[in-house]
Amino acid sequence: MKIFLTLKQRNRLIKNIKILKKELDIKISLNGTLLEFTGDSLKEYDSGIVLDAVAQGFSVKNALLLKNPDYIIEKVELKNYLRPQRLRQIKARIIGKEGKAIKTLKQLSDCDIKIDDYSVCILGLFEDVKLAKQAVLRLIRGSKHSYVYDKLEHKQLFDEDDLGLKIEKRQF
Repeated sequence: MKIFLTLKQRNRLIKNIKILKKELDIKISLNGTLLEFTGDSLKEYDSGIVLDAVAQGFSVKNALLLKNPDYIIEKVELKNYLRPQRLRQIKARIIGKEGKAIKTLKQLSDCDIKIDDYSVCILGLFEDVKLAKQAVLRLIRGSKHSYVYDKLEHKQLFDEDDLGLKIEKRQF
């Protein structure tokens, strides 16, 4: 199987290539930004997911959790949800002041979350990742952090209509 990498992703993989070869039990070769790996089909499939997670910035330890079928990785492409001029603002909203928001999201969702140039990657158990993805999407749409944290704390799914914004009720 072949994967094309960015230079940043390539450098992340180079640091861990020996460990990955041993743990995944596959042959890995890296030529420039082209990553090739071979093994039996099931190992190759699992390895592709694990290698992609390491390339996205997850630790090898966390990426290897993806060999377990209960764990998944989900990628939220930010450019699909906002205009390019708002990308920096939204990433800052997800990260928070001094990284406080992202740290809180990680703790409450029991997931590992990485923010890249144009995406947010979430790794964890299926239900936790589903909830964390909804939380990230709510922050992108403008929901208050306290609302998102409250839902995560109680492991509640978000209502489609409720954005968690304070709206004055008008009486007629």
